[in-house]
Amino acid sequence: TIMIGLSFILWTLTINALRQPTYLLAVLPLALIMFTTHQLGAVIGLIGAGCFALCWPSQPFKHRGLVILTLLLGVGLSRLWPYYNPFLLIFQSGSASWEGGSDFHSGYYLLAVLSPCSVGILGLKDQRARPLLLALVLYFCLYLIGLAGFRVAGRFVMPITLVLHIGLALFLVQTLENPDVDRLKKQILCGGAVLALVFLFVAALDRYGAFDLEQRAQNTSVYQAARQKRLDVPDNEQVAAHDSAAWPIVAVG
Repeated sequence: TIMIGLSFILWTLTINALRQPTYLLAVLPLALIMFTTHQLGAVIGLIGAGCFALCWPSQPFKHRGLVILTLLLGVGLSRLWPYYNPFLLIFQSGSASWEGGSDFHSGYYLLAVLSPCSVGILGLKDQRARPLLLALVLYFCLYLIGLAGFRVAGRFVMPITLVLHIGLALFLVQTLENPDVDRLKKQILCGGAVLALVFLFVAALDRYGAFDLEQRAQNTSVYQAARQKRLDVPDNEQVAAHDSAAWPIVAVG
């Protein structure tokens, strides 16, 4: 949650840095702090910032390049953090054998988070919304990687929902500012078509692509899961744990 809040600040600073490069002095430490603190949340924010740097209209190419380099430098400097390597944490947190938590690829979950905010795609037509549209596409592609077994990628459904909520707000504001009955009818039809596509996507995913967690749980004993956990977590590494259950997260700090 903190990373999402910082992401909004990072996006604002990125837009300002495109106009006035002195804002890069704030972009650099923020990108560094975000990636060191929580890599997944930081990647969500950095993807959005990169999209704003690339697609925000009417900005000099030189300024775009400076912003991208500053973001990359902030991420790179996180390697100096003495307690752990943030880059390694990304690859240690996605074993396909880990169970528990929300099933981000289930039909029920997707319908809950994508209805009705998926209509927000209609609010991302403005030129200034192009960065969000590009970010939405990237988040969606990363989300689909989760079907290949990299389970943590399923969490990218959350920034998808975030962008769609922003688009929905834009759509409602645009509609209220310019009420036109004929235009509204077309938008209602388009919104219905979008929701229909979402339902088809969810049905297809639920039928052909989603993880069958129930069946896998029935075929796995606690002891088998524990042995797999020992294989997944390297020796001499700490893990966050409760009294009776270990979490597959490297514990730090």
